[in-house]
Formats: sequence, C-alpha cells, structure tokens
Amino acid sequence: MNYYFKEYVDSRSLNICPSDANELNHRYSIEIPFINRSSDNPVAYVVCKNPSKAGLIENNRVKSDKTANKLSKYFYERGYSKLVILNLASVYATDLGTYSHASIRDLVNVRENNQELRKQLSRFRPEIDTVAVGWGMKNKIKGSKVDYDQRIDEVLEIIKCYTEKIHKYPSELSYPIHPANSGGWNNEELVLF
Repeated sequence: MNYYFKEYVDSRSLNICPSDANELNHRYSIEIPFINRSSDNPVAYVVCKNPSKAGLIENNRVKSDKTANKLSKYFYERGYSKLVILNLASVYATDLGTYSHASIRDLVNVRENNQELRKQLSRFRPEIDTVAVGWGMKNKIKGSKVDYDQRIDEVLEIIKCYTEKIHKYPSELSYPIHPANSGGWNNEELVLF
C-alpha cells in the first residue's frame, strides 16, 4: 500500500537527514512540520525502530508510511508544531527480515545515528516539548535480544542527557508499542516510560 502525507503536513518543508534520502540506504531523522502552527508550539521527538519509506519521492509526491502518518495525526491533533522521528537503527527497510543482517548493529551507522539523535535532542525545550519511544519488539531483527536491548540502552542514555521524562503510549507490552501496531498511538494520552 502506498502512503502519502496528509493535508495538515507541510510536506514541502520536510527536513530529512541525510538530505538526499532517495540516494542513500540510511535515514537518521525526519522532521515533519504541520501547517499553520507556531514554532512556539511543542515539538514531539519520537524514537522508533527504523525508517521505512517516509520522505522518499515517488511520482513527484513525497511518500509517507503507516508509522509517520499515525504519529503525525496523533501529534497534530494535540497542537504540536512538528514531529521529529528518530530511530534505533538507520537503514531504510519496510521489512527488516528481507534485509541482509546478523544483528541490529548491521542496521545502523551508530556514529552518525547517535550524532543525529544528539543534534535533534539538543533543541529539546523542557516543559514544552515531548520525547517518546515506540520501537516495539525485536521482531524481524536478526541476532540476539541482548544486542537489541544494548542498542536501546545506548539510545536511552543519549535521551537522558536532555530529559529524564521519556514517554510511551500506554500498553502492557514488554517494549514500548510501535506506532504501526493497531493497538497503539490512537486516542490515549502518553504515559511515562
């Protein structure tokens, strides 16, 4: 299924790192601004698992994906000015099971990805902005659960340099529910992680 950004997203002003997403296999961040919103409004920083198609150009349209659309709707409805999606891993892959790798370490340019996490979070405004996590379970990532959990710990340490208040969508799952999961990121308010 093809996804495109909704009308409340200013898709012409997306900020993608690296900027030429169509030419590379990795994306470290995507800033999704909403139309008619002041920069004084809160910003949502959400760390997911890995990027999919959002930000790529197809038939002169900017593609989105289920995750970006669901998160955009969630934060737009709550008055945010923009959404910044960051990831544990940086490789573009809709289905990680089809991407050749032995562990999550093969799916991330750690130095560049961590550098972008720090750069984005350095803009975090306490008491205004929100940091949330929604990476979900290991699922189709090959390798050990230990590797996956270590990558999560690395990212959490970076986040904690900027805020102790980390949010998630309420769920009984052992990992923060991924936005593409039908049971999450709908109407309930975020809770502390």
